[in-house]
Amino acid sequence: MPNPEWRDDAACRGHNPEWWFREGAYSLRAKAICASCPVQVQCLQYALNNREQHGIWGGMDITDRRPLHSRAPTRISCRHGHPLTADNLLQTAAGPRCLRCKKAWDHENRHKRRQEREKARCQ
Repeated sequence: MPNPEWRDDAACRGHNPEWWFREGAYSLRAKAICASCPVQVQCLQYALNNREQHGIWGGMDITDRRPLHSRAPTRISCRHGHPLTADNLLQTAAGPRCLRCKKAWDHENRHKRRQEREKARCQ
């Protein structure tokens, strides 16, 4: 199997590879390492493009990746269509999330809270 260039920068490099292919505490440890990985998106894209059926790739196991398989090998995007690229990716314990959507949600809720405070002052 060819070694993609992004693997050189992977956070899992140097850790026990079995952690990414076992269940229980090992998989939780592996996912925690993936959460801070600078190449998480590339790793996940690799798994989707190659239809990896085993192991944790990009912080996701096969159950997490299954809904994304229908989109592969096209780019990975959030449910609103924003691409999950390195500059639009928020690392969470639940996996990669769209930073653009989060910022929009935060802005909208900040605006709603401001309106509610102003409404409360007027009453």
